[in-house]
Amino acid sequence: MVICLIRPMGQVLAVLADVIDAFIEIARPRPPQSRRPDVRLHRGTIQKWIELRGLPVTRPSVIASDLLGEREDPAAVGHIIAEAIREAHDYPGTFADALAPHATAFGLRPGDGLGLLRWLLDLVGDPETSHWMGEARAHVARTGSGDTSPVAGARERAR
Repeated sequence: MVICLIRPMGQVLAVLADVIDAFIEIARPRPPQSRRPDVRLHRGTIQKWIELRGLPVTRPSVIASDLLGEREDPAAVGHIIAEAIREAHDYPGTFADALAPHATAFGLRPGDGLGLLRWLLDLVGDPETSHWMGEARAHVARTGSGDTSPVAGARERAR
């Protein structure tokens, strides 16, 4: 798993450390030395990032996608997604887009990011799930991304 940060963000790393056991990788223009064995520093650029409290960090939707790609616990990823949406660090539609490539690994139709987002949020049991799914569906309808087939829409409405 790769978490790309320009500088360590204690809060973000603490949330991830609670649910996963992984190495922390930090990308910087000039890599300094680290004395910690679980931190690997690389020279590089961050492709998909947002600014959080003045620091560029990898988008939570990208982190969630990377975690699923590394076969981390789906419930733990669901908690990360719910927290990121609740704290307005990322958007439900962005998560649906980022999760779409992993849909078939969870028994869903190819590209069904909405279905996978719904399933992960259902694992968490957050009371805001319906509201967030409405936002995600609106994003998919507006951008044409994700799975917009009538079957997928009917399955989402049935939930």
